Amino acid sequence: MPDFKLGLCVVPFVAAFALSASTASAQEADGVRFRGGISAGGGGLFISGYTFGLGGIDGRLGVQINNLIGVYAQPYASFGGGNISGATGLTGTAGTNVMVDFTFIDQIFVGAGGGGGIIGNGVPAGQAHLRFGGYPLMRRGDNGIRRRGLMLGADMSVHFASGVKLLQPMFSIGYEAY
Repeated sequence: MPDFKLGLCVVPFVAAFALSASTASAQEADGVRFRGGISAGGGGLFISGYTFGLGGIDGRLGVQINNLIGVYAQPYASFGGGNISGATGLTGTAGTNVMVDFTFIDQIFVGAGGGGGIIGNGVPAGQAHLRFGGYPLMRRGDNGIRRRGLMLGADMSVHFASGVKLLQPMFSIGYEAY
């Protein structure tokens, strides 16, 4: 299985970059507001040499504390199939994560959190979740505070069930109001 420690090393670099850019954005309007979004995506579920293709949907519902920090719940559901020892099988995941998100220069985000849900035929699982991406098309609302736009992102979930780790990378496209 891939080692994701390198990905965790990128987060401090992005944070340092954003903090250096924060003086330019400090003059923009800021304030507490609703944060919400929805996206559809595709990816896979990897366990012990087996691979399943997945398609799914997720949402985000929470609060944007300021232009940099957002906190939200991210419910999700995904379904797909693959081959196990020559036989075709179906699987899925569903649950909710609580996320903390950092949005840099209004268009790049990095988030982390965790939660739980179910995998397969109702097996309970804890979860660690990382997400990152951007808003290639973004605009501000009339009040100058709310931002919204097209979201392109990548999520990596690690499910912990019965002593087994399952990796679930997903790529998504959607709409975000932040």
